[in-house]
Amino acid sequence: ASVRNETLVQTTEEQLKEFLTRNGVNYSSWGRWGSRSLSSLVEEINEGESRLISTNNGVVRDVQSALIDLYFQNGEKRFWLESETHREKIRSNEHTISGKIQVRFGESPEEGAYRELKEELGFTGIVLLKAEAQEVTPRVKPSHIYPGLQSVIQGFLFTGDLTHELYVPHGYVNKEIKDGVTVTTYFKWKEV
Repeated sequence: ASVRNETLVQTTEEQLKEFLTRNGVNYSSWGRWGSRSLSSLVEEINEGESRLISTNNGVVRDVQSALIDLYFQNGEKRFWLESETHREKIRSNEHTISGKIQVRFGESPEEGAYRELKEELGFTGIVLLKAEAQEVTPRVKPSHIYPGLQSVIQGFLFTGDLTHELYVPHGYVNKEIKDGVTVTTYFKWKEV
């Protein structure tokens, strides 16, 4: 007796459990084996970073994501800030910041990208970002962080050049705890 085309944009943990159960989603393994917890999804929804939609094909997690590539010009040499995330396993990221922070609903992609720079790298100085591309056709794929859900991710790609004031030659490190696991992202410069 699932309800189709119901959208969840604010919730409590109890309401989320009822919504998932009503729509046939088993969340019993969430928070283990590299997946995120139920409370993480509640926070994500309440922060406006995602919403859940029940459809005929199951429950879809709708997400908008800002992807950022940062560069620094030093004389004739140009460097790209690459990143590597360590959370139980090491993952090389395709972009400097690969949409780890979602664009909130009601927030422009540019606002999300600047918030992401501040939260990931602590940049409060001016970084001019240029919109490069928008993924016109969002991808629908099974969610690895919330097994049993589908994710629709619309990505917005930005590039930016760092000023000398923000440039740190040895790179940057960001550590945070997600669901009891320390997630460390190392940002280092690579000549391109």
